[in-house]
Amino acid sequence: WFFPSVGEYAGILERHGLEVVQAAVWDRPTPLGDSPGAMRSWIEVFAAAFVEAVPAADRDAHLTEVERLARPALFHDGVWSADYRRLRVVAIHTGGATSP
Repeated sequence: WFFPSVGEYAGILERHGLEVVQAAVWDRPTPLGDSPGAMRSWIEVFAAAFVEAVPAADRDAHLTEVERLARPALFHDGVWSADYRRLRVVAIHTGGATSP
């Protein structure tokens, strides 16, 4: 996964010949539902590569611990939420690109 800051992402674009004319970032918490297993299901789908790296015999305990650690920040009023952030960038091509 790659979660750059606005400045980091703008720098990457600029190094490749784009001029950043606007950039914004904002929190976008996304409800996952009120099912007790909603967070676990999200992790199993969107973080499958990480889950699969845990030995099969340890996965249930591992996911239970992840849920326990995430609960204070991501479980409110009986609903799990994913703490997405949105990064929106407007850039224009300025000509040539430079080497990274």
